[in-house]
Amino acid sequence: RIIICWMSREMRKQSVKYTQKLEDDIKKKTSEIKKQKDTIETLFEKSSDGILIIEDGKFIQCNERNVEMLHYHSKEDLLNTRPSELSPEFQPDGRRSDEKSEEMIALALEKGSHQFEWVHTKANGENFLAEITLTPIILNSRNVLHVVWRDISEKKKAQDALIEQKDIL
Repeated sequence: RIIICWMSREMRKQSVKYTQKLEDDIKKKTSEIKKQKDTIETLFEKSSDGILIIEDGKFIQCNERNVEMLHYHSKEDLLNTRPSELSPEFQPDGRRSDEKSEEMIALALEKGSHQFEWVHTKANGENFLAEITLTPIILNSRNVLHVVWRDISEKKKAQDALIEQKDIL
């Protein structure tokens, strides 16, 4: 009987130690995951490029850079809109923005990624040229498009000026 009591007490001690170790491991892992999450959120928000997520043809998530580039007041102004709604009716090649955006999405899905130039319209009605990269990804078990926008208006103006100077020479 004494042996059984002693064994029972030892088993409880081992159980308490094991439970404490599990709790410590869980706390450590939770802390590591939170740090990773915070890092990823910071990278997303502080990127110099606009980053968006498209699901079913609409923007469902974006970073602050998009709000700045488009001169909107908040992210909510951009969410649940389609790319063509933030664009002039026609792109420089004469194609309708809504038709061309569907084609660009289809190309990204087909090729695994697609990069192209696109004219967007700011909230004040001013157009600007952006380099767009569409990449299909799986996010929270859903198929979405990761979108990166880079304003290349100034770069394009500089290139055009160089071409003009070359033609003059």
